[in-house]
Amino acid sequence: RRCSDLHAGATTHYIVRFKDAPAALYTGGIEGFKATNPPVTGGRDLDVRSSPVRAYVGYLESRHTEFLKQADSVLHRTLEPHYQYQYALNGMSVSLNRVEAAKLARMANVISVQPVRYYRPQIYPTSIPASAGDTYFSRSWIGAPTVWADKTYSNLDNEGEGIVVADL
Repeated sequence: RRCSDLHAGATTHYIVRFKDAPAALYTGGIEGFKATNPPVTGGRDLDVRSSPVRAYVGYLESRHTEFLKQADSVLHRTLEPHYQYQYALNGMSVSLNRVEAAKLARMANVISVQPVRYYRPQIYPTSIPASAGDTYFSRSWIGAPTVWADKTYSNLDNEGEGIVVADL
């Protein structure tokens, strides 16, 4: 559902994003908390078990708790998060109506309040593995017909049929 499709009283899931950087992007600057961003720390990946990451995530969790207390007084009800995020995103998922979302968006530590959007593929594979017919529209979208029109080395003309690639 789109935000504009909801009347003021209907609730849906929203993602509330906060100003503090998530653990993967935190480059330092808060007294008592070392940087956790891998390029800054010299690491390749975020080490979620390291002391600096655990300490900073604890800091973010305490900030979430503060936000929930403030949100309770702004909304005049207890806000129960569905999920809380600290590593790749600093935020939480909550059920709100449009009026409540607008109120939370005006809070000091909030970057954005956006409704959760659900996307579904337009074409569903009718066979497993997927056949050429299931992926037909993708071919023209990426300009593949020119490449796929060539004869294959094996002359079997299967054009990679049965291979499904997904980017999540």
